[in-house]
Amino acid sequence: MQETVPILIHLGGRQYKIKVSAEDEAQVRKMLAEIHQKNLQIKEQFPGRDEQDYLAMTLMDYISSRKVEPRILPDIDQKIKSIFQLINE
Repeated sequence: MQETVPILIHLGGRQYKIKVSAEDEAQVRKMLAEIHQKNLQIKEQFPGRDEQDYLAMTLMDYISSRKVEPRILPDIDQKIKSIFQLINE
């Protein structure tokens, strides 16, 4: 059984505690740092939006740049569709 480690992440103005495999921790932290940096850039480009909009735009940009490892986020397409559905509602 793979060892998991808890990490605290910040997305969309909220904190989430997630567990990742110990071998993936460094890669997940690097991915989160890149997402955070991109989020700051998008906030500068599109002022006046809410956090959900910023998060959706950030994640879409990040995913479209093909930086997401399928092994880490296997069902990302469905999650993105759910995010857009929530935003549209």
